[in-house]
Amino acid sequence: MEVRVSGVQVPSSETTYWCRVVRLPEMREQHHIIGYEPVISKGSEGLVHHLEVFLCVEDLSESVRDYDAPCNSETKPLGMTSCRKVIGAWAMGATGIFYPSEAGLPIGGRSGRSGTQYAVIELHYNNAAGKSGLVDSSGLRFYLTRRLRKFDVGIIELGLDYLPYSAVPPGEPRFELTGFCLPKCTNEGLPPDGIKIFASQLHTHTTGVRVKTIHHRPRHFVRVLNDDKHYSPHFQEIRLLPEPIRVLPGDALVTTCTFDTSKRRNVTLGGLTINNEMCLNYVFYYPKSQLELCKSIVSDNTLDRFFKKMNVLYGAETSRKKTIEENYQSIEWGRMEVAALKHMYRTGRIHQSCNSSSGVEISGHNWDNLKPIDYRNQEPETRDYRLHI
Repeated sequence: MEVRVSGVQVPSSETTYWCRVVRLPEMREQHHIIGYEPVISKGSEGLVHHLEVFLCVEDLSESVRDYDAPCNSETKPLGMTSCRKVIGAWAMGATGIFYPSEAGLPIGGRSGRSGTQYAVIELHYNNAAGKSGLVDSSGLRFYLTRRLRKFDVGIIELGLDYLPYSAVPPGEPRFELTGFCLPKCTNEGLPPDGIKIFASQLHTHTTGVRVKTIHHRPRHFVRVLNDDKHYSPHFQEIRLLPEPIRVLPGDALVTTCTFDTSKRRNVTLGGLTINNEMCLNYVFYYPKSQLELCKSIVSDNTLDRFFKKMNVLYGAETSRKKTIEENYQSIEWGRMEVAALKHMYRTGRIHQSCNSSSGVEISGHNWDNLKPIDYRNQEPETRDYRLHI
């Protein structure tokens, strides 16, 4: 089964996110996806930066089923909000993945309904040269079986929300940003016996040089889940772990990205464009839980206090009347300002995004102004084996 765009006339703008709704083959019985691989159109190897395929968990109205346009278009229908269950993700430099023999990702078999399901494919085009006339039909090829395996696979997105709340000052060769999946969220989102993570895909944009995810069980241990000390945004492979790692309710998953902005003259903000930055880790696991996304961002109150401090103590022209982007750009980034920013990210309160596959936050908690995890007083367990690529 292939899920692809079809003859997209790629805009000449540097960054485009393209969304297409695809009707999947009818499957009245449940199947398992056992793996997938990229299908990148000839000539698009440097154009497609990354892509994701989302399964729609609700029936789509007719007005939604034919959508095939930029993801941020004003014509994008609201009905696509139910299409947030990730069934495949790929980034530049990756090949594909085949799941362990005991697990597969469920698809089809919608009891009491038509066997028809829909998916949304989202592609990030990086047209750095601003070329016109480019046509693309890239996507993913999925491998399916009717022989259901013992466990259902799920994918959880870890790291930082891609918003301008995160900033990397210019001229910094090793600046760290950290995203948290807190015990509060895993307590709500994971089954009582936990999950087993068997693969990981790290992701940043162009200034990322290292990505690391730590598995922290409070008062017990800290261990490395995945750590690429020589990360390249041009080689974002999916890595199979040598053995699955069990994550229990109440555990934390902490993802830290290191960025090199030594060649940049302006502050780099979190966001969607290639010149913005991201800090992500897609983890593949079983058995499937309701948790689909567990990321964080610094809280509004923390950021407001930081901008006020920049104005009062350092004379920056920051103001509540300005946007977050304008405030960050108003700061002249010297040694003291960079140190203050690092301190804010290390100690400030955060907002936790703890979302289900329907795209909404798991209910029952206030996810704002939470305290980040500090695991640094515990020595990480080291690994003496290589991750399988």
